[in-house]
Amino acid sequence: MNKSYFFPVALIVIGTLLLLNQFDLLYLSRPYLFIIAFTVIGLILMRKALISPTRKGMLGGSFFLLMAVIVLLLDIGYIPFYDEVIVASILIALGTANLVYYLFSRKSFTNVTFGLIFIAAGMPFLIVYFGSVSYWEMADAFSKYWPVLLITAGLGFLADGMFRKAK
Repeated sequence: MNKSYFFPVALIVIGTLLLLNQFDLLYLSRPYLFIIAFTVIGLILMRKALISPTRKGMLGGSFFLLMAVIVLLLDIGYIPFYDEVIVASILIALGTANLVYYLFSRKSFTNVTFGLIFIAAGMPFLIVYFGSVSYWEMADAFSKYWPVLLITAGLGFLADGMFRKAK
């Protein structure tokens, strides 16, 4: 869409949604506003990324689209609304967005590294929440193995430097 038309069309769409809400033809609660906003932002960034040869905007676009899905799943009750689950969902969405960005751009292996780190950081929250492992066992494992995150980041940066040198 031409940039000169985006703002007026956005105002028309927002005004129409709010008018439908006023006449109770559409129910816009706070979660639905977040879902709509995250989806619109995500689609705009994804469109920009798919048009651009550098794929700039892919990371943010995929993150916002994943957040829209997470808020929708929270709202309809498929994901429980607890702090542990929300933090895990955000970390896993950020990690997945990094992996999606790498798949589309193939530019920096660092995105794979950070994607895996974010997903690995989110998983313990879910493991503890669903009771597979107690909090204290997870805290003990984390206090023992946290240097693995540094090693993973170092290996990712090393692989990224080697891939760049090979090109």
